[in-house]
Amino acid sequence: ILTNPQGIMVLTNSRAEEMFGYTREEMHGQSLDMLVPDEARQAHAGLRRRYADAAIPRPMGSGVDLHGKHRDGHVFPVDIGLNPIEAGEETMVLSSVVDLSERRALKDQLEERDRQVVEAHALATVGRMAAMVAHDLRNPLSSVKMGLQILNRSSSKGHGKGDQELQQIALDQVQYMEKILSELLSYAKPTVLNREWLTISKIIDRAVLLCEKEIQRHHIRLKVWNQLSLPTLYGDPHRLQQAISNLITNAIESCVEAGIGKGEISVRSHLDLGEDIPRVCIEIIDNGVGLDHRTESKVFEPFFTSRAKGTGLGLTIVRQIIAAHGGTATLSNEPGGGARARVNLPTRPLTEADQTNGPTVTLRPDSDEFRMLEVAGTRE
Repeated sequence: ILTNPQGIMVLTNSRAEEMFGYTREEMHGQSLDMLVPDEARQAHAGLRRRYADAAIPRPMGSGVDLHGKHRDGHVFPVDIGLNPIEAGEETMVLSSVVDLSERRALKDQLEERDRQVVEAHALATVGRMAAMVAHDLRNPLSSVKMGLQILNRSSSKGHGKGDQELQQIALDQVQYMEKILSELLSYAKPTVLNREWLTISKIIDRAVLLCEKEIQRHHIRLKVWNQLSLPTLYGDPHRLQQAISNLITNAIESCVEAGIGKGEISVRSHLDLGEDIPRVCIEIIDNGVGLDHRTESKVFEPFFTSRAKGTGLGLTIVRQIIAAHGGTATLSNEPGGGARARVNLPTRPLTEADQTNGPTVTLRPDSDEFRMLEVAGTRE
């Protein structure tokens, strides 16, 4: 792109047309600023004028974060080299522009691969550690737990109330250590699926039952909506049950942390006909503390936790299980407070033809095609 001292484009080539979406006729006679993103135009105009006052060659690779704006409005990363050209009494500027979109995409892919390699190394380390912990601690923990349960239930020992409370505290701590051990082993173990055709509403109901004790303990109000006639899925019922119960447990902990006294959790399932292939969508919505900016971006990373207790592996295990089924798992803030976990599971294995996007038709949980389970007390 060749511009005069006033920054007006006087010459462009076919690559500039392709890159920015304008014809040469549309660019010629216009300010170079039209190819700059709106938020950077004012600053760019000042930089352009200062460069014109003392124009010297500027090679590419200066390290400055630069962007161009396409005619359709999308912004893309660029690198620009500048060369002044004397034309009589005027100094023209030749701008050589390179679109960095593909390079940036490749860089992102490499960074993602590096992240996966680091995670794989962490997984191998945790695997070795978990095997050692399982061998050395699991059996002793089971013995301690059994002894505490026997003492706690015994009425013939004449223990006072204080002794019983201490026994219960010790039992709770042993159960907490067992949970940590279980999460370490689950994370370290390769995700091998024992698939069968299953009904997702039954998996959800079983996952809720697993969390029933904690729901009652913290007086959480839980509502379950399942769309009628959802298609069956080909997956591992036990692993999916584990993933959904982990998400419900995370929602319970968020409600408890909020300390509002009226914790509410909704579990919903419905069919999403959009994007590529039909998917079953499962949502767990709570009115807890929600996510801060730092937590939202790292919530599925191994060993990351914002809570005083926990390994930071619960949501990582969820992501592993759902990814093994070809699905996705996300966690985001709700506009009115709290958070929404969303799991999408394909109704059949993905193929290359499924990558074409199609129209989105989603049946929402407030439609007449949903049934509501009602259980007296804590669950509806």
